[in-house]
Amino acid sequence: MKVIDQTKIYQNYKGQWVILNSRGTKVLSADKELNKAILKYHQKFGEKEIPLSFKVPVKIMPYVGC
Repeated sequence: MKVIDQTKIYQNYKGQWVILNSRGTKVLSADKELNKAILKYHQKFGEKEIPLSFKVPVKIMPYVGC
């Protein structure tokens, strides 16, 4: 398993919902509300399935998981 450094995502998108590419390395859409982030994603990429979405915490904390 490869470790992905998402520090820049945390720094730039604190408190927002982000939709990432399937590798989890690039933000495709973001907003403070999940439904708006999804709408932005669909407007940009069409009716494709959303690869990965999560809410970026305001405070950076360690996380281990898959």
